Amino acid sequence: MAKQVINLGSSPTGAGGDDRRSAWVKAKANFTELYNWVANVSQGDDVATALPAALPVARGGTGGTTPAAARSGLGLGSAATLNAGLASGNLLQHGAFGLGSTALPLAATMNVYASGFYSIQDPETQYVANTGVTSGSMIAMGFPFQTTYGSQLWMGFNGKIGFRSGNYSNAPFYTIYHTGNTTRAADGTLKAI
Repeated sequence: MAKQVINLGSSPTGAGGDDRRSAWVKAKANFTELYNWVANVSQGDDVATALPAALPVARGGTGGTTPAAARSGLGLGSAATLNAGLASGNLLQHGAFGLGSTALPLAATMNVYASGFYSIQDPETQYVANTGVTSGSMIAMGFPFQTTYGSQLWMGFNGKIGFRSGNYSNAPFYTIYHTGNTTRAADGTLKAI
């Protein structure tokens, strides 16, 4: 039904407006319609049904009377109860450890202990001496129990790929051989280019 508008009449006496009974009949009809709509029932008379314990999702509610029931009613998974951040058990935010960021942090040295994705430009270390790579991309995984330890996978712009793991003060760099930096001899063995 349409909203039942109570006519207050002219101020200050209310002359020409609804009398008390007809005003309350309209108010009661409005409340009954709201109750029945929230409870999702159709009822032609003025008997309002009880409101549900939890407002259904279809009626703008959560469908639950507890946080867990509300999350379930809204179809939220376990991630809805986790915080965002870098601590253990947190959800990672966009850009954490370089994930999803459009600009990789630039590392001027290979000795990057923090986990993340980096672009590298390091003309001085043993990395260059061992690989001939002066710039490229790198994934670093720092070891939480030792600040000078970690693991790295790097991809040089010259097509070379390699890795190292351990204490960066003496961990050697190893080159990964692939079709871009090897040839196959007549006997089937791979030869570095």
